Amino acid sequence: MKAGQVLAGLVLAGWTAVPVLAMSEHERALLEQLVREVDQLKVLVADAQSHSLAGSHLAFNYGALHLDIDRIREGILSHLRQPSRLPRSLPPLRAEYGWWERPEHD
Repeated sequence: MKAGQVLAGLVLAGWTAVPVLAMSEHERALLEQLVREVDQLKVLVADAQSHSLAGSHLAFNYGALHLDIDRIREGILSHLRQPSRLPRSLPPLRAEYGWWERPEHD
């Protein structure tokens, strides 16, 4: 076996033995901070919802907002758990929270 082939083999072995980092430590720290801030956003949204007028015929769609916030949070956590250089398929955000007609209660 030639020296070049041995060197090439060692280089290839080294490439497969070294894990590929998908994010820097700083990026990881910022994404973890973002998850904490999203958690605070959830608290703020719940507080706003608790102060909405129950008898109002039209209401802000807090349910859709809660779902979208949860999707964003889970997307970030998924990347933190298993970083990937490939984009992931994520469900679209609803992104429409405007006033919706509250169902009538009998």
